[in-house]
Amino acid sequence: MILRVLLVVAIGLNFTFSAQAKEWEGLVVRGDYKKLNVACQVGENQWGITETDIERAVKLRLLGNGIKMLPLPDDVSLWMHYLKVHLDSVGDVYTMNLRLLKLNEVYADDAFFLGPLIIPTQGPYGSFGKTPNKADIINSLNSCIDDFLLDYLESNIEHREALQQIKELSDRLKKEKKDEEKSSE
Repeated sequence: MILRVLLVVAIGLNFTFSAQAKEWEGLVVRGDYKKLNVACQVGENQWGITETDIERAVKLRLLGNGIKMLPLPDDVSLWMHYLKVHLDSVGDVYTMNLRLLKLNEVYADDAFFLGPLIIPTQGPYGSFGKTPNKADIINSLNSCIDDFLLDYLESNIEHREALQQIKELSDRLKKEKKDEEKSSE
């Protein structure tokens, strides 16, 4: 009896997290978080940085953390979520921004009132500065990616661990119920 009460309390405490999980808030994503679509947008710049340069830097960081970088599919309905990397410059001043974007049809309960994409709550993954060389911008990008990856991996790993705990508790309760039913027969 005491075990049952403890299990009910434990499940009750986790309801707040499971309610949050339903909405997939922040950087928590549906599906395999170790596969991430990436879109790079690079404006004209004096350093000769191209989308390929940015994609290469992002891919190296993602692979180093066990995440496979995927290009955006042509079919918008297959996007689900993606990392957008935007680099823009005026003269030798640059701005860089990383954001995880989520397709509202996949993540929102009431997509009618939202635009096509959701920008979830997330850290400030960006940088700006003035530099004469390309290496400084790539280093700044790497720093931004590291900050994003730390939050992204922590969010998704914690989310999946909590769901696993809820599943284990649920399975244990089902087993106890079956055992009780067998013993009462």
